[in-house]
Amino acid sequence: YSDFIVHEIDQDGQIIKLENLDLPTTNDEIIEDTDNLLSEDLRNQLQELSSSNSSKKFISIDLKDKEDDKDCRTKLHKLIRQHYPDLESTTMIEDNKKFIKVIKNRKGNRNSIRWRNDLGTYCKFRLYKENVDTMNAIHLICKLAGLRPSVFGYAGTKDRRAITTQQITAFKVPPAKLHHINALSKSVRLGNFEYCKNRLTLGDLAGNHFTITLRNVKGSEEQIQETMKSLKETGFINYYGLQRFGTSHIPTYQIGKELLLGNWQKSIELILQPSRTDAARTVEARQHWWKHRDPSAALTLLHSRRGIEYYLFKGLVTHGSTSLLTAIMMSLVWNLVASRRIKEFGLKPVVGDLAISKTTRRQGYDVAVFNTSVSILDQFCNMRHAGVHILKKEDLPHYSIHDIVMPLPGYNVIYPQHEANDWYHQQMRADGITIKNLENRHKDFSLCGMYRKLIVKPGDMTWSAVRYDDPTLPLCSTDLDQFRQNKIVNGAVTGGNSMALLLNFSLPPSSYATMALREVIKCDTSWHQQSKLSANFINAQEETTKQSL
Repeated sequence: YSDFIVHEIDQDGQIIKLENLDLPTTNDEIIEDTDNLLSEDLRNQLQELSSSNSSKKFISIDLKDKEDDKDCRTKLHKLIRQHYPDLESTTMIEDNKKFIKVIKNRKGNRNSIRWRNDLGTYCKFRLYKENVDTMNAIHLICKLAGLRPSVFGYAGTKDRRAITTQQITAFKVPPAKLHHINALSKSVRLGNFEYCKNRLTLGDLAGNHFTITLRNVKGSEEQIQETMKSLKETGFINYYGLQRFGTSHIPTYQIGKELLLGNWQKSIELILQPSRTDAARTVEARQHWWKHRDPSAALTLLHSRRGIEYYLFKGLVTHGSTSLLTAIMMSLVWNLVASRRIKEFGLKPVVGDLAISKTTRRQGYDVAVFNTSVSILDQFCNMRHAGVHILKKEDLPHYSIHDIVMPLPGYNVIYPQHEANDWYHQQMRADGITIKNLENRHKDFSLCGMYRKLIVKPGDMTWSAVRYDDPTLPLCSTDLDQFRQNKIVNGAVTGGNSMALLLNFSLPPSSYATMALREVIKCDTSWHQQSKLSANFINAQEETTKQSL
């Protein structure tokens, strides 16, 4: 996964990297377990107790030949309190023999932990993860630390098929309760612990920095330089990427369409159609529901309590309904209209375009997306849409294509004052949708809309070509490689048989690196093509399995 590395950029413009795994320095004494009092077996028992929701469970620690060693007992108590703040330990005597009994805090939850308010309300840390998306990483942390997902805050979600680093906040969770997870999981690492006063929320970032390796490049040096210069200076159409629509057998925009139209039963059936790409237990649960329409029975067949299937089956048992982000359907409309806007008018502003206003740009809000559900536009003046400006003929010399925005359809946006206005309505009517459908009495399915930049230029962009022989060896180092000062394996070879292109660039929030790469590799990124590639891969795996039997 080192061919695709993503680092979050915070609101101060700092690229977030995992630099250490140390606990934060405070005035509290840090106890080192030099005598190995917390053995691996005991750590596992304490972790299981910490993750448990039962107040009746406990652990008895046999002190053996150290039961009369008060210093040893005191140190063990401190170690337990330091690494497992939600546990209480007490020295007990039974049959003239001393032992330590460990239980959950008397109040039985996180709120019973003593918290130093002078440090800040939140523990902030950097989450480094491999081959797991942000939500599943949070669920894993919750499982290992005995926490609820609601205590965590983050600025954005990162995809699974990459190595990514981002900031996370945890409400009144001591760093020591999270730190030990590094010894329990290979897919996530937690570090750069500190305290802060404010929770991270979606959108609290300036963008993402990408380090990408493109292998088996066939172009000449001249072609590479020409393509990369074009991407750097002109940019790319700010399409919603494939991640937005999914690669399963049913595109998520089809589900979004049915939800907008209020076709709840059809939406459920689309979501729960069996697919060969799912895990075996998930396929079994989907097939059982499809045949018997019994959500209770299907729920019992699921191995995991995560994922859309679990929550949908659970919702069907309780309420008989579910919710999804219907904005995915409007993302497809945006992509289609954006393509036509470029085809008809080219890479220049025209009368009737929408642009980021000069006032907004002076305030530093030259970003890729304005969300009208947040009052950011109203910060500049009392006008309802002060952040955007409808271009007149006299405005054209003062704006470039990089200032132009297009609305993601909603009931609270203005549309371009030229042919594109009709294109939006034509595209929605083709799917039986009107603006009226976007303002729904069900809040989860109501879309106010937003404005999205038409063209985005990558920032801080650099590139270089290297040769290699072994495609399994990394060509870029990760955060873990760098701060551990490991012997970094680099597969670059002078005169190697294959060529790779190493790319570094930054993008604003909600812009997709895959769409930038589309300008470089000139390949089809449509849902149909990617689904075909996935199916071919599955078929090849099945054929290989048959041959090995």
